[in-house]
Amino acid sequence: MKNFSELLDTNQEIIVTIKVQGVTFTQIYGLLDPITIELNSENDTTVESLLIDEFELIPEYNHLLPNSSPFVQANTPWKFSIGEPFYHWKHQVTHSGWLFYQNTK
Repeated sequence: MKNFSELLDTNQEIIVTIKVQGVTFTQIYGLLDPITIELNSENDTTVESLLIDEFELIPEYNHLLPNSSPFVQANTPWKFSIGEPFYHWKHQVTHSGWLFYQNTK
């Protein structure tokens, strides 16, 4: 019999996809890395779509975005940041319960 950890097919990458004015940008982060997304535009624009590992942030979680809006004002930086591993953050914002950690003692 295999160990539980051997049965998991864990991807060690987080794929961030953002769509602005019909153009899609993709960035890859490590599974445990913090995620920071920053946009600058010469014109007013709107983020059409923001997905982190296929988890759609816009429009479902607009309240977590800068100024609670996907609107990007001209010549003003728009920034979204997660300072902890994505899945820890996701469990908190979706109220999915606790994540348990292996005891290191």
